[in-house]
Amino acid sequence: MAYAYATRHFSISCLASSRNDPQDQREARRLIARAVPFIADRRSRVLHITLTDAVANVWSRLDWVSTVIVPFLSDQPHTLKGSTQHSTMAVLLKDVFHLLRQRKVVVTEDLPDTDAPKPALVPDHPRACALMALSDLTVLFEGNTAEGCEQRVGNHVTMKIMYYAGHLLAVPSSILDTVVDEVFLQSSSFGKK
Repeated sequence: MAYAYATRHFSISCLASSRNDPQDQREARRLIARAVPFIADRRSRVLHITLTDAVANVWSRLDWVSTVIVPFLSDQPHTLKGSTQHSTMAVLLKDVFHLLRQRKVVVTEDLPDTDAPKPALVPDHPRACALMALSDLTVLFEGNTAEGCEQRVGNHVTMKIMYYAGHLLAVPSSILDTVVDEVFLQSSSFGKK
């Protein structure tokens, strides 16, 4: 969700592109480190048990002001701090849905039988959008210092992001599809408010 927010906030689809203004990249690192501090904090032990908890946590860290009650998929309402419109949250969650969902149809081409190295990330992987977003974040944080982080974030932040990429590849599709379905339902819930 922080990645979706940052790409929309800066109106750039690839945060780490060398064509972007370095100040925008610095601000994107700061925004993401603030929204999901467990990425930048070397000693973080944050674990979100539910999607609703994760959404509430990220939303509260984006410094929004008013209070919104989200009773979705929980016996107890969750308080989210924010002045943003419900429609904005619906759009961000829809972005997350599109990043995480598995492609239903994958176009493949036979690569010529050469000794040329094969690409490290196959663009036609069923979870390619999520992998490309994590790759973008890895490059964004490589060797740079994010505001609010005590040390260079290049090592531990990129290692955490690569861990999540590996986890994305290792988790059975049925589990990820359940999460994706829940993201879609939350997006729809915010869209109706």
